[in-house]
Amino acid sequence: MTQGALIAFVCCDNGLGHIKRSFLFARALADSGIASDIYAPIGKFQRIESILGSHENVNNIDFSTDINALNVKGDYTDWSQWTTRIPPLDKYKYVISDNLLEIFEIRKDAIISANFLWNMVLNIPGDKYKKYCLHIRENENVVIGSEIFTPGYLKKFLSFNGIGLLNTSTDSNALQERGGVLFAAGKSGLESGFYRRIFQKISTHSIVLQYRKVVDEQFNIQGDVSTGCFDSKMYSTLRYAFIRPGLGTLNDLLIHGVIPVCVINGNNEELNFNASQVQKYGLGLKIEKDSDIDLVLQKLESSRESFIESIKKLNQEGISQFKSIFMSHHE
Repeated sequence: MTQGALIAFVCCDNGLGHIKRSFLFARALADSGIASDIYAPIGKFQRIESILGSHENVNNIDFSTDINALNVKGDYTDWSQWTTRIPPLDKYKYVISDNLLEIFEIRKDAIISANFLWNMVLNIPGDKYKKYCLHIRENENVVIGSEIFTPGYLKKFLSFNGIGLLNTSTDSNALQERGGVLFAAGKSGLESGFYRRIFQKISTHSIVLQYRKVVDEQFNIQGDVSTGCFDSKMYSTLRYAFIRPGLGTLNDLLIHGVIPVCVINGNNEELNFNASQVQKYGLGLKIEKDSDIDLVLQKLESSRESFIESIKKLNQEGISQFKSIFMSHHE
């Protein structure tokens, strides 16, 4: 525990996005002298530090909830098991749980940071989920999520607070002449042959062949290919990104002015919702298994200026908004 830490962030450890979000929130509070401990796998925490830098008031407690895409399937029932393994949290004045309502088993006063809930994505709400939702309504636990990429089942809580994108970039979104195209599906996406097939088909299209390709794993695709480091410098070189549309990836693309093309195969409610929101707000396009890729890519080029203008209009003050919400509720 960090000396004098007031806050514990407990993270869903699927990918890096959940931990990165908690890190950014903790760092914003740390700048005001409020120390936090982030409960997350140490390797992932260190990866985030290598990208964003460390802070003396943000510390890691090596812990895994094991709530991630590899473990959580349709028949998963052991949602609250992690609450019996985590060290006692009663020493913290505040606890912020990223994506995990099960925190209410051990901290009734927890703040919830979430843009989706696993139970709803997998369509297995169950009695415990209903109990947790009732707890939020009756106790008015603060819920914080994206104003654009949070579905209605979270926004329905009267204690919900919508925030903008989490902007860590110092680069201008006005940069429009970029020569890179990103292909990224994350670890769980790469296990699916669907993304490999679609990415291969997109990468050989004449529109895409003219650009330098960046990948999150070395796909067997043609042309100038490099492995991405996923820092601000990399994002600032990108023109388009063909992605599995998790919010962490979308956030990083949009704050750097990169147009996302959401590649979805229709079996994940969170990804489907995010892709629909991208189209709804005119930020980019989506590709499904039956899409005409040629038409999508033609529209991508012809509508580029429109997408850029829509991205520029986005609220990117999510980090400062989180800090204001926290301070107003917990002074």
